[in-house]
Amino acid sequence: PALLTLAEKTIWTGEFGEGERWLRRAAQALEADDAPGIRLRLHLVSGMLHAGRGRPREALEEFRAAGRLQPQLASSLPLGGQVTGWLLATQARLGLTGEARAGLAALADDVVGAGEIRNARAVICLAGGDPVEALAAVREVLDGTAPVIGCGTVIEAQLLAGLAYRALGDRC
Repeated sequence: PALLTLAEKTIWTGEFGEGERWLRRAAQALEADDAPGIRLRLHLVSGMLHAGRGRPREALEEFRAAGRLQPQLASSLPLGGQVTGWLLATQARLGLTGEARAGLAALADDVVGAGEIRNARAVICLAGGDPVEALAAVREVLDGTAPVIGCGTVIEAQLLAGLAYRALGDRC
């Protein structure tokens, strides 16, 4: 877990080479600990690395692999929301908005209110040309009422709001 945390944090700060180095070390450590939660995080963080490097197809495959591991976890709600959010957002970014919308519609009511899912909905709305709905999707993330895994979700919501305002012609 510590190696994956280091990888994730360096990837979030744009240090992709360093993040990849930590991911390789984490993968080596997995040879001794093959727990599904650790493997899920490895796929999730690998997907984040691919997304950051502009390789959305590879990212999508990693997020799908993480999603396949979710049923093996006793309690996967926090990680599950993160995996699902990244998966749906990546589908939308690849132009698979119909697939992303179907995935969003299939989610249980207790999941759709999570900040990570709200952000994914905003990405889907932006990809579909609806910046007003994208702003509505992130509103509760920005005002602090939606549950989030971490501050990265709030930062992402701020960036998505900025993209929505820009699409509406607000250049301030």
